[in-house]
Amino acid sequence: MKTSISLAVEQPCPYPPLNGDGCTFDWASDLSPLLRIYLANLIQTEIEDFKHTLEFAISEKENIIFFLVKTASLDWSACPYSVHLLGNKAPVVNIKSQESRLSITCLLIESRSNVIKAMKLATISPALTNTLIAMVEQQKRIHEDKKLYHQKVDQLCNQPNLETVLIEKCVGACRAGD
Repeated sequence: MKTSISLAVEQPCPYPPLNGDGCTFDWASDLSPLLRIYLANLIQTEIEDFKHTLEFAISEKENIIFFLVKTASLDWSACPYSVHLLGNKAPVVNIKSQESRLSITCLLIESRSNVIKAMKLATISPALTNTLIAMVEQQKRIHEDKKLYHQKVDQLCNQPNLETVLIEKCVGACRAGD
């Protein structure tokens, strides 16, 4: 059964807030992927850039998938993702062809108020779609302890220049809609 969640610009985000700047990437079985970008001091340029210039990349480090996002005014941000956190809600992917595109709901959220400032449905390229699906399917086959996962994410995210390292070894990238 699909979960129904109402999302609207200038309305509170129904998901838990982040403190400060950051991003999350979620992909549970009953929803399309969801990318949330949180910024504490949003300016109009950042909102417009989000609407028009999203770029995506995928990388992997220590069996953690990182979905990366960038706009014209924001540098690369890394969102760790693991199917192991979802239990029985891991995504079941039914891609009809190698040319299919995955749609991602993207939200730009003012983190202090947890209000959605912009949203869009973006597609990623067939190549990036196939890469992400293959990485998720491989990750499903490897047992991962949740506590260990969180320790690894904390350790990796505290490394200087993590995004630069991930972009240098990314396995695919595209602009939204490419």
